[in-house]
Amino acid sequence: MSFEVYNMFPAPVATGVYSNNDAVKEALIPKFKEYEKNVKCENYWHGGYTSYGTDEGVLYWDECKDLIDFIGSNVANFHSFCGLKGNVGLQNSWFSINRRHALHEKHNHLPSTWSGVYYIQCDEEDSGITFVNKHLDSNWPFCERLEPTEYNSSVSTIQPQSGSLVIFPSYLDHKVEQQTTDNERITIAFNFGVINEQ
Repeated sequence: MSFEVYNMFPAPVATGVYSNNDAVKEALIPKFKEYEKNVKCENYWHGGYTSYGTDEGVLYWDECKDLIDFIGSNVANFHSFCGLKGNVGLQNSWFSINRRHALHEKHNHLPSTWSGVYYIQCDEEDSGITFVNKHLDSNWPFCERLEPTEYNSSVSTIQPQSGSLVIFPSYLDHKVEQQTTDNERITIAFNFGVINEQ
């Protein structure tokens, strides 16, 4: 039997690398640590920290002037590449520090349009970002796989390194597995939305 395969509803995810990450790391990590000392956050657990809910404009800090241009232009280009109308604008951004045992359970960022993570400090052995195919996760839980493929896997993980940028649709469920090393995995997360339909 011969057949034709259609990839009906692919979820686009884009990656890139910021060449000036060393300067960002040097400027922001001490500021993040100072912020953590002075601003309590109730939104995180297991020894990690996030500024989410305390100051959701990290990318507007002076130290991020070039970084926000890099991220914003990549999001805008990806929006256009996907054939979507309108201009996109930053809605919010925050930083997170994952230490040993820290994790982030499955969630999405609706009602935003685009979301992403910029990795200030991340090593190969640190937890990546895992995307969840909600259709397979809920509807094919008992099918035995011969080997994982893009058609039968309910999860797919990107393993970024320092300087990596990952952009994805805000509807896409994702999670961060538990950090199993003593490294500090330090990131900036963000959301963009459509600001006009022109």
